Amino acid sequence: MTNQVNTTNTKTPLKISPQLNHLTLVQVKEAVPKSLRGNVTQDLVDTLNSLGNDPEEGKLIRDNFLSYSDILKNGNYKTQDYINAVIYVAYKITGRTNTEAYFLTFPDRHAKLRAKGTSDKDISAYVSAFNREELVQQMLNRVMIPSWLLNQNVYQEAVNTQLELMRNAKSERVRFMAADSLMNHLGRPENV
Repeated sequence: MTNQVNTTNTKTPLKISPQLNHLTLVQVKEAVPKSLRGNVTQDLVDTLNSLGNDPEEGKLIRDNFLSYSDILKNGNYKTQDYINAVIYVAYKITGRTNTEAYFLTFPDRHAKLRAKGTSDKDISAYVSAFNREELVQQMLNRVMIPSWLLNQNVYQEAVNTQLELMRNAKSERVRFMAADSLMNHLGRPENV
């Protein structure tokens, strides 16, 4: 059985090769914008296939590389910067802190900073700067679930509570405020 990865710049899902979910040169070339296909080499594919500390992390990073590849059209990014951002975001979406994701993405930097005795405050500044980079933010914006979507059940619960108060509260003022709240929040959208 093969895993399917949806990409925004291909019409059919790409299938990752079944042997350990590794990418092929053809798959990566199909995933990136046409203008960058000449830059895709077997070394790049080998690098992608070697990423991650365990097979699941590696698969997530490879999937993200394919999923975000259309971002490359919108900017002038180096391939290595793109790969670093993909790795960082993959660690972030698995619940790691910014610092943990940064050090998992850049283990050599971590070792050098610690060896030099760099303060935690300075390290935090480096991490924060990387986290705010445009490429990283574009990827993070794609994976973050909007709070209104994430909390739809809470919104519905609030509506139900207001409805209950509107119908059953003993105080006329409370019933009025609940009805007014429902009318304000559930009314038709205004024409723009």
